[in-house]
Amino acid sequence: MDTALFHESLQEFHKWLSAEETALQVQAESPEEFFANNQTLLSIIDTLPNGFTILTPDFKVLYTNKAMQRWFAGGRKNYHIKCYRLFHNNQKGACVQCPARVSMQTKGPANVIHDCGTDEKTGEPFYQHVHTVPVLNAAGETVLILEYSYNLTEQRHTAEMLENANRKILLLEQENSLLKKSLEENEQRLRDLEETVRNNMETYVRPAVEYIQSRIGQDGRILSSMIEESVYPITRRRHSRAINLTTREIQVATMIKEGQSSKQIADTLCITKKAVDYHRANIRKKLKLDQKANLQVYLSVYL
Repeated sequence: MDTALFHESLQEFHKWLSAEETALQVQAESPEEFFANNQTLLSIIDTLPNGFTILTPDFKVLYTNKAMQRWFAGGRKNYHIKCYRLFHNNQKGACVQCPARVSMQTKGPANVIHDCGTDEKTGEPFYQHVHTVPVLNAAGETVLILEYSYNLTEQRHTAEMLENANRKILLLEQENSLLKKSLEENEQRLRDLEETVRNNMETYVRPAVEYIQSRIGQDGRILSSMIEESVYPITRRRHSRAINLTTREIQVATMIKEGQSSKQIADTLCITKKAVDYHRANIRKKLKLDQKANLQVYLSVYL
């Protein structure tokens, strides 16, 4: 086949494919003339992965390319059979949305998405996007109908899977939103409970414990420590007084809690012992501890 002629014919074919909204008309006085003048084009069409069919005005099939033969005729050439019988499982009449019928009425291109039933090999639904163009004679009469068919089965299947996936994602998002809201409500209830327990400790329990401690000394401090440790798993907050400590004071308090002496703390932090003693005094002041209270024991409980 001449290469230049091949490409010229291919361009003409692509021009026809894009003619859905144009006034393009293919002309021939008879089917014989059309087939005689378009052998090169038909050779190209026969190699296409999508289907191509030529029909008479009474819907008889005169030509199918190899793709259509694979899809509907089991690899055979079945001609002079009504298209709706060959392509639609022996259907008794033309399709309601038949693009070939539209092309005969309008003398122009038409297209429609066809549900072609079930694929005999896979058992899956089979869909096509069918484009039609009439072949007219000089009198404007329809001589032939050219049909070009895209196999949309995989695209439709993919679209259905995507739609199902989107529905599932939407449901998951809704469930996640409800779960998130429920968790937020539970967390708020927990925070409210912690705040209530902490406030009750500060308002009612601590003054009583401090009064007892002033009366019975060390045993009172032990009682206070036991109460604090009992409620800490609920409140998850240490003594409110500890919040006022500076970063340096927290460092010093942590080392005191670990049992380090003032000299050891000074050496570790590269400060003087006098500075450590100053921080000790501030820690006691902020925690409202007198000199009789054991700072290390207190910090072990509250820090």
